[in-house]
Amino acid sequence: PRDRALRLSLLAYLVRRGRWLLGTAADVVGFGLQMLALAYGPLILVQALLVSGLFFALPLGAARCGRRLGRTEWTGVAVLSAGLIALTAADPSSGRDPSARGWVAVALLTLVPAIGLNLRPGRAGGRAGRLRAAGATGLIYAATAVLTKVTVELLRHGIPAAATSWEHYALAASAAWGMVLNQRPFQAGPLA
Repeated sequence: PRDRALRLSLLAYLVRRGRWLLGTAADVVGFGLQMLALAYGPLILVQALLVSGLFFALPLGAARCGRRLGRTEWTGVAVLSAGLIALTAADPSSGRDPSARGWVAVALLTLVPAIGLNLRPGRAGGRAGRLRAAGATGLIYAATAVLTKVTVELLRHGIPAAATSWEHYALAASAAWGMVLNQRPFQAGPLA
């Protein structure tokens, strides 16, 4: 229901839906596999492979709904392609923990714009509101990916090392924030 968008009552409502629980269980398994992949592979490769799944989700979703991909969807595919090309061309290093300056960069490039997208006035259920929520979710998930990679690296030194770090708490918070925010665009409109 639209009146529950971005409210905790939305999660209470969704928890009583079997399909949503099944999807969430699949998401949790997927996150576990992402952590495993990040334990052995560079962040740039793992995230690029995960994001490229949208190339399959869009046409499959459109076919399931009996419709064709429109200009909006093709624009999304083009932007996603450009982002993946830019990401792989950047060839960032993958073996170091971010410095304090690196964490500031992560926050400035992901969390600050995500907050800004959510603070913009306007109708939350409208097209622009859905696009802002989807963009914010993507930015939050980018921060979550970095936090996941660091947490996996900390776990290599044992649970006590990871338990005393701030990164895994930030990971839990960003993952929860992303999950709640992610429901809004899916609730309000098509996958694109």
